[in-house]
Amino acid sequence: MINTSSFFTRLTKNTWVATEERGGWCVSNIGLIDGADSSLLVDTPATLRRMRRVLSEVKGLGASMIKYAANTHAHGDHTFGNCLLPDECEIYGTPQTRHECLRNGTNLTALWPDVDWGEIVVRPPTSLVDTKTVVHLGGVSVELINAGAGHTKGDLLVLIPEDSVLFAGDLVMNRTTPFYLFGDIVASRSTLEFILDLHPDFIVPGHGPMLPGVRGVLEGLEYLNWLQSSIDFAIDSDMDDEQIVQFCANSPFCCWAEPERSVANILVGMTALGARDNKDLEWSRLSKLMAASIGQETLTCHA
Repeated sequence: MINTSSFFTRLTKNTWVATEERGGWCVSNIGLIDGADSSLLVDTPATLRRMRRVLSEVKGLGASMIKYAANTHAHGDHTFGNCLLPDECEIYGTPQTRHECLRNGTNLTALWPDVDWGEIVVRPPTSLVDTKTVVHLGGVSVELINAGAGHTKGDLLVLIPEDSVLFAGDLVMNRTTPFYLFGDIVASRSTLEFILDLHPDFIVPGHGPMLPGVRGVLEGLEYLNWLQSSIDFAIDSDMDDEQIVQFCANSPFCCWAEPERSVANILVGMTALGARDNKDLEWSRLSKLMAASIGQETLTCHA
């Protein structure tokens, strides 16, 4: 029996979504795919407090036991909650996600030390998806697709063909500025086009609200068009940091959540083309510049 929830919203017969309309740094969306004899959780939240609520809400729904989980990428706001999953839970992810989880550990927590993260123990994926893997939940098949580089160096898509639902992780961030510091701006275009070719009726973003159909992907492609032309313009104009900040403040995407990320994205693109030095992308410097671009001394995390 499936009950109602104030946390999860039922999207289709087999899928549930917990979206955080407020969004923000480290506040991500969570998915649940429920089958007859098991369920699969898509991503886990950044804090153990929120992860405990996720587990409580899943139990309250009357869903099947969480026997599987899928991490769409390695960032802590999509993986830290793994450590509270049942011991027998099989966690899927790309090889790159496993590598980055082990390499980065809990470094994210040091960026916002005032956040109550909980006693996090890094638990990376152990079932690795090189190309595509199908997980059977009892009457429901879930396709896990290695999408390659985009938001990170190895992003995972979670597709439920029967329900025409795609969990896109941070490859799609509706009305929320993407962040390419750890990914690949150029590869992101082909990755988003690949998502369009899947023709899903519903696309669940890693952050931000649900949007009808593929609108979020189309808006993401529009942002990439702007970003790539802006990178070229910044290089041709030999823009300094202050000029980049002012340029982004007047962009057509300045009203999206976390607009400060555009400053970082332009610098990432300039660095990739040899117009900036790698030291310009050091977090201590980059975070201060992003914060200053929105009139703050530091970036705010709502995890």
